[in-house]
Amino acid sequence: MPRNLLLTLFLLVPAMAQQTPPAQKKQPAQAPYKITDQEKEQIRAKFNDLDSRVKELRSKGVDPGSLADVEVYQKAVAWALRYPEEFYQKSYVARALDAADTGIARAKALAAGNAPWAKQTGRLIRGYRSKVDGSYQPYGLVIPDSYDGSKPVRLDLMMHGRGATLSEVSFISAHDGPNGIEEGAFERRTPAAARVPAGQDFIQLDVFGRDEAKKELTLHLVVSPPGQLGLDDFHREASLIRRSRCWP
Repeated sequence: MPRNLLLTLFLLVPAMAQQTPPAQKKQPAQAPYKITDQEKEQIRAKFNDLDSRVKELRSKGVDPGSLADVEVYQKAVAWALRYPEEFYQKSYVARALDAADTGIARAKALAAGNAPWAKQTGRLIRGYRSKVDGSYQPYGLVIPDSYDGSKPVRLDLMMHGRGATLSEVSFISAHDGPNGIEEGAFERRTPAAARVPAGQDFIQLDVFGRDEAKKELTLHLVVSPPGQLGLDDFHREASLIRRSRCWP
């Protein structure tokens, strides 16, 4: 390499370094809400009630599939208590209490031999036991009022990004409908845009991190074609929602 070219590079590199703007300081993330002892005890009291009901249902040999629809609420509230740093906002306290209330309402229904949510339309949460690690995982459904199970309908599979403030309690809160919880709770916590859209004629499945839910869904609902779901550009940590449609 010519000597004069080396000299030019030697002089340019320091000059370019001086022109490079300093890296901007990263803004600290907003501190999560610090749950109070009183709020924690309120949640724990409801969790203990739900937990005892779930244990009793297990001892009676209740159908595991129906029981999973209760156990997802038990697990969500248990993890909220175990990881209080995931109460990112004060509203997460109300969400945890709502989840416990819904779990208790479902447990009471199962104890009476009923599972009304199994035939429910609208927006709701269901659950399954994962084959990956045996944990109970929730999934959200939006079922149109026109669905009656007499013929296959289109299924839209919604893949959500992880989200910096996503927890099982907040996922359940965003996707669950009014299932016997305090009157008005669903309306308070659910934006109008997130409710069932008018005129929707297909079933929407929202998964929480695992695509096993699509297999579980086909055990309960009639979709077209049965058990066949195409996943387009799927990535569990996607920052955008990707929609994969299954057409009749």
